[in-house]
Amino acid sequence: MPAGLQIFGDSGVLQIGEDYQNFGMASSGSVTCTTSVGGTGGLYAGTLTLSSLTFPLLAFRSSYTIAMNFYTLASGQRTYTFYGDLGNTVFWYLFDVMAPSTDTFGLEVFTPSGARAFHSSGKPLRVVQKISKSAGTGPHSLPSGPIYAVIPERLGWDETYEDFGGGNYNYVNELHGVSITSNAFQRYPMLLESYTTTTPGISRVTG
Repeated sequence: MPAGLQIFGDSGVLQIGEDYQNFGMASSGSVTCTTSVGGTGGLYAGTLTLSSLTFPLLAFRSSYTIAMNFYTLASGQRTYTFYGDLGNTVFWYLFDVMAPSTDTFGLEVFTPSGARAFHSSGKPLRVVQKISKSAGTGPHSLPSGPIYAVIPERLGWDETYEDFGGGNYNYVNELHGVSITSNAFQRYPMLLESYTTTTPGISRVTG
């Protein structure tokens, strides 16, 4: 670092510097699952479309069991779909490259090219834990106090496929959801889609 400011955390990891730019909270809101999804055993969907995105990360929380998917509609725009029971509410938080601040006070850190790497008035993303959790194996405890949200590492369906030859096959899709409260994270199976050769079967999983 030829010049500038570096700040390190308790573990010695660089937190702020000229070559580092954290994600900042760009917007937040809520979505309610109100649209019936056919063939899912009673699931309902709520959708959220966001635009003017650079490198978006969407975190969400709900005390209900919720699954999230997304697909890109156009350049810089994404529609996220949440699945849950009728009336379930999801709170979402969009993190992206920090937008320029209009504040005339605070601390700013710039890169050698003049781009802002940090501003103290932003709301930077703070990763508390990376959780690997099998569905239905009990809650994962979290320290009480903060409001937590989750960013899934994988979205949507988990697929298992077997080809037995002669046109015979079997595959199983599982849709998993999560719930998060003030002190616990839980992952649940929500929907099971099973195909044996050409016979489909879809069943709702409730526990």
